Amino acid sequence: MTKAKFKGFGSLRTPADLLGKLRRDLELLQRHPNDQDLNFNFFVTAYHMIDWVLPGNKNQTKRKALENSEPLLQICSHLANGAKHFVAEAERHTSVSNVESGGIYLINPITPTGILLINPESGLFIDLDGDSDASRKFGDRITSPVLAKLVLEYWEKYLNTDP
Repeated sequence: MTKAKFKGFGSLRTPADLLGKLRRDLELLQRHPNDQDLNFNFFVTAYHMIDWVLPGNKNQTKRKALENSEPLLQICSHLANGAKHFVAEAERHTSVSNVESGGIYLINPITPTGILLINPESGLFIDLDGDSDASRKFGDRITSPVLAKLVLEYWEKYLNTDP
């Protein structure tokens, strides 16, 4: 069996490229906060930034240490693995207790857009486990757009880049 020779994914070849994807994903998520596909894409990409900034088997210990040091990355890991496997069963996944759709929209022909937002918090509601570092840092519940913005800011600071 031959090893794959390609590097990256199309034009996504560096951590900076993946960070650009994360920025674009956040823009879409902010415009469509209840879109579960967009939420999935954002948090899976955000979690896998770890693999891109610390690639290869030799960095496995460093990747674990980075994830363990930052509650935002712990949440991303739990969300990404929970979404990918439907249930995050690994013992390290202790940050998230539930994810549910949020925001209630009603069609209203009187508003300019025809849509009236009844619940101003929109996006997925992410319930954080009360005993986790994440819950102590961010509270019991956070919406996906708020969390996604914090995660992007974390990776921008980690890579020392400005939007």
